[in-house]
Amino acid sequence: MSQQTKRAKEFVSYRQVFPNEANPGGNMFGGRIMEIMDSAAAIAADHFCGHAGAVTASVEALTFRLPVHVGDVLKTVSKVVYTGRCASSKPR
Repeated sequence: MSQQTKRAKEFVSYRQVFPNEANPGGNMFGGRIMEIMDSAAAIAADHFCGHAGAVTASVEALTFRLPVHVGDVLKTVSKVVYTGRCASSKPR
C-alpha cells in the first residue's frame, strides 16, 4: 500500500498594531505577538487536519530581534511543517 503525502498550504495575514497592544514606550507586548503567531499556526493546522483539533504542544525557542511599534503592520505566514503525537498521548 502506498502512503500518500499531504501537502500543507501556506496562509498569510496582515494586521496593524494598535496602542492597546503596546507598553508605554510604544512597543508591542511580546505575549501579544506570540498570541498572533499561535492563532495563525492554528489556522494552518486546522486546515491541514480538516478539523479544529490541533494544538500547539510546545515552542522550543522564540527570539525577538527588533521591536514592533504602534502603527506597524505585522505579516504572519503559517504552514504545517511537522506533525506528530506527544509521547504521552494514546491512540483513540
